[in-house]
Amino acid sequence: MMQNKQIEPDQQNSPGQRYIKKYLTISLGVAQLTGEEDVNSLISRVDEALYGAKDKGRNCVNFLKKK
Repeated sequence: MMQNKQIEPDQQNSPGQRYIKKYLTISLGVAQLTGEEDVNSLISRVDEALYGAKDKGRNCVNFLKKK
């Protein structure tokens, strides 16, 4: 699982700026192109995998196997 990245106070844009915690999260959908499928089918499976990762929560990778 990925970890949240916190921006430290010394990484702010201006010296007088208030400290604001910012987090980056990522969800990934992964699928492998097989010899008998076209690119549109691959993109559709990757999209399905991405939404599956988002349904699982933050910082997830979902690998979708060929149907």
